[in-house]
Parts: sequence; structure tokens; C-alpha cells
Amino acid sequence: MREETAQSIIAAGEIGAKYDSVAKNLWHKREILAPLLKYAVKELEEESVESIMGLIDADSIKEDMPVSDLPADINRLDTEETSLTEKTVSYDCRFVVKNPKLSDEIMMVVLHFDMEFQNKYRPTLSDGRSYPMIKRGIYYAAREISSQLNYVTEQTNYSDVSKVISIWIINDDSISLDLQNTATRYCFTKEEGQNQLVEAFNRLQKGESREDIIKSGIDEHTVDLAMTLRK
Repeated sequence: MREETAQSIIAAGEIGAKYDSVAKNLWHKREILAPLLKYAVKELEEESVESIMGLIDADSIKEDMPVSDLPADINRLDTEETSLTEKTVSYDCRFVVKNPKLSDEIMMVVLHFDMEFQNKYRPTLSDGRSYPMIKRGIYYAAREISSQLNYVTEQTNYSDVSKVISIWIINDDSISLDLQNTATRYCFTKEEGQNQLVEAFNRLQKGESREDIIKSGIDEHTVDLAMTLRK
């Protein structure tokens, strides 16, 4: 382990990793970050920790550079995202990683990362209201997606948008025991709505009632759309 990384770990233990500055400094080290990415990111789960260290911040990595010659700190992206119409978002740690599944000698595909460190599982506002951290995480990830495009026009190529992964580490002793020392993944999934639409349409064509189709498990809005298409 590099000397500067070891010193960061010692400082975190003496000062307390709950302090934002200590946590940010600790998690900016490749040797600390790489094991987390290996077990949290599907695209990297088959890679070794040493390999992931070489994939972090791919734009700054030269071909065939030995892992031992890589700088310990991540070459950090701007950690503030500003917009003319939206509030400034400050990221704790923002960086890119080369996607080994999709990249080759011709094309470089990266994963955009946002890592946040929080001391509260459900933060409370000054007026007493609280909010679930998952909603904040979704918002931060959405801003990271939109920041990849400067201006949206009719000629915007949305295939240029890279995958975004937002990792949140909660250091809150008040979290219920069943959630402590656990990891939860939220993601977008595809629903086969079109197949259900076709099924509902065909069943309506055969004379089956709307109510019976809904009772079988097909969403009522899908059935109503199928009924509209039949007219």
C-alpha cells in the first residue's frame, strides 16, 4: 500500500471518518476505491483490484503503464455541477472509469461515477421535514447524465451519453439493524409493456371483457390503450 494512502487511513481513524474532509480524502485513493468498485459495479466484478486501479480515470492513463507507476490520487473531475435554471450540486467525489466490457482499441467507453458520503440515512431539513436519501441519489445521478451534453438540439446524439453510477455510503448509527452493513442497488429495468399491449389487443379481439383482462394481471392503462387501438 502506498505511503500516502496509509497515512490517509491513519488520519481517518484518529480524526474520525464521519468528517467530510477526511472521508473525501480517503476515498480519493485508488487503492481504497478499487475494491469497492469491484464488488459494487457489475461491469468491473470480473476484474482484479489492480486492473480496476488502472481503469479509474481512463483519460489520464497511458497505454501499458504499470500499476505501480499510477498516481495514487484520482485526477478529479469538477465536483460542482451548475445550471442556469437549477441549483448548484456539489459532488463529494466525481470521476470516470473505463468500461472494460465495451471499450477496445478504437472506441473508449467510460462509466461516470458520483460517490457521496452521508452521516444521515434520512436527512432532516431546517423546517423539520425529512426526505429519503434515494430521491437525492436519483437527482444527483440525473444531473450527472445531463451534464454530459452541453446543449440539446435536434442534432443531439444521445448515444454519446455514458452510463452513470451513483454510490452512497451512509455512516449513521441510527439506521435500523436490518439495514446496517448492507448494500442496496437501485436501477432502471425494462418492462415488456408492448407484449402486454399486444396480448390485451388480441384478447379484446376475441371478445374477452376489459375486467377479465385486468384481473389476469395486465395493467388497466394498457388495456384501455388496446381498446383505443381497436376503435
